[in-house]
Amino acid sequence: MQFDLKESEIIKEVTSRNCKRVVLQFPEGLISQGVGLQQRLEQQLPNVEFILYTDYVYGACCVDDRFTAYIHSDFLVHFGHSPLIPPHCLKVASMYIPVVADIPLEPLINNINKQLDKKLDLAIVATIQYEPYLQQLKQLLTQFNVILPKIDPLPEGITLGCTVPPLEQREMSVVFIGGGLFHAEAVAYNYPDNKVYSYDPRNQTLVPVSVNKEKFKQIMKTKIDTARKEKYIGVITSTLGRQGNQKVTDNIINLLEKNNKIPVVTYADEISTALLDSYKEVKVWVQVACPRLSIDWGEDFRQVLITPYEAFAAFDDNVKATLDFIPMDNWSIPAEGKWCASYN
Repeated sequence: MQFDLKESEIIKEVTSRNCKRVVLQFPEGLISQGVGLQQRLEQQLPNVEFILYTDYVYGACCVDDRFTAYIHSDFLVHFGHSPLIPPHCLKVASMYIPVVADIPLEPLINNINKQLDKKLDLAIVATIQYEPYLQQLKQLLTQFNVILPKIDPLPEGITLGCTVPPLEQREMSVVFIGGGLFHAEAVAYNYPDNKVYSYDPRNQTLVPVSVNKEKFKQIMKTKIDTARKEKYIGVITSTLGRQGNQKVTDNIINLLEKNNKIPVVTYADEISTALLDSYKEVKVWVQVACPRLSIDWGEDFRQVLITPYEAFAAFDDNVKATLDFIPMDNWSIPAEGKWCASYN
């Protein structure tokens, strides 16, 4: 696929700000584009130092303004995602380049027309790379009533792996546009009673996506029950970009103390079972990072790894665990609860 990295816009912004040092932050899927871009920018702006950031970038939440400020850089360019963190919360001026993927629409339209029930409304969601095509699809899919759901701060029809726009509680088809299963499964988690399909533009196939609803209900219930029985509860907060939120951490610590639990608090840029093994007395951990870590990889940990939402479901009588589905509201604005990364 060809990607537009908006070189002219970067040059204009860097020049207008009179920057001397600029960080270029790419997710793994785009890092191969980084070296060439870095060289081209330095050729055109020889008095500016462009630094290629190579740490893990899992999503828009990993925008690393704090590292950028630490190395005394003037400006951060974050590729591959839409703006997520409000500008006034960042320590340095930043620019987001969503990077649009060039795809033909005809194969997708043909797949939808052939496979989906035209009597049902059709909701379409996508990752930010495909945003420019959503309005076109809405106009071209004339046999369907197309809905582009929205959740702030994301653009219309855009989803993250942890934040999915809500739909009305009625039967409809849902098509996710994007590669891989990570985002597609988030959509399926959020719409467990709808028929969810994933369209991968690389192989031009439309396939159903399903999650084991009963399995996840039981796993969540077991984790909550286990947490209630433990005396020591670990709280580990991610320092990777903006994944962690200290206010959420404080909320959880206060919640645990009110329930006569002893919180064991630590911080890390990467959360692993080997790291948690160091705390022998702690069998349950609340991870203030990415909720999908607990949902998708929780069973790989020797410890019980719960999300902030599950912590509130366990210890706050005002929060009832909605076991019928896994809430995908992590970055919603306004925040759905004190467990959301967007809280305050």
